[in-house]
Amino acid sequence: MTSIFKKQSRQTLTEIALSNIRKAIEDGLLKPGGRVVEAKLAAEMEISRFPIREALRILEQEGLVITEPFKGVRVVSISSNDLKEIMTVRCALEELAIHLAVKNITPEKIARLEAIVKVMKKAVKDNDTERIFNADLEFHKMLCRLSENSRLLKAWTPLASQIRICLKMEYPFFTTGDDFVETHQPIIEAIRKGRSKEAAQILNNHIYGALKRISADYGELSPANGK
Repeated sequence: MTSIFKKQSRQTLTEIALSNIRKAIEDGLLKPGGRVVEAKLAAEMEISRFPIREALRILEQEGLVITEPFKGVRVVSISSNDLKEIMTVRCALEELAIHLAVKNITPEKIARLEAIVKVMKKAVKDNDTERIFNADLEFHKMLCRLSENSRLLKAWTPLASQIRICLKMEYPFFTTGDDFVETHQPIIEAIRKGRSKEAAQILNNHIYGALKRISADYGELSPANGK
């Protein structure tokens, strides 16, 4: 079976800092609107400030932090309007990815998507939500990869961290983890049959269904309040 997840090489200090800070933001340990102090993070991780600075630069590109003149770096708060923008751009990119992918779809490419869903199902059985979220993101990233349009993939990738935060907010609305995983299967079936319009519509319902679930009784979205 084709491997979906790449073997991890030894991480650099910047990658370690990036992973740690990103997770702290996603888990609400670094609060929305709160300052991110390079010196404090460097001391806690026992590394120099340079990897922290590089990690924050990447996180700013991902939309998780913002640098304000004379104020420093702070964690971004995701408003209801931000959420709509994220989902709208994401949906447009992934619908286009499906239309392009269907033109050259093969059983081997379908197998890649099915393998990711299999990983999700195993993660549900193991009650491993982090692995569920990782696999979900990999599924949607794979849709973009299968488009064979490198610029489309590059446009989608910076949204991944914000999408992950939204996933964490959406997941509790499902009765079971299996219900969450099963939302992906109809997309695969439509792609398998070469029905790009149908697959795109199912994807649209999938993404905007998430928007509806999270937006009910919404307020200000953040990893900390989980609304």
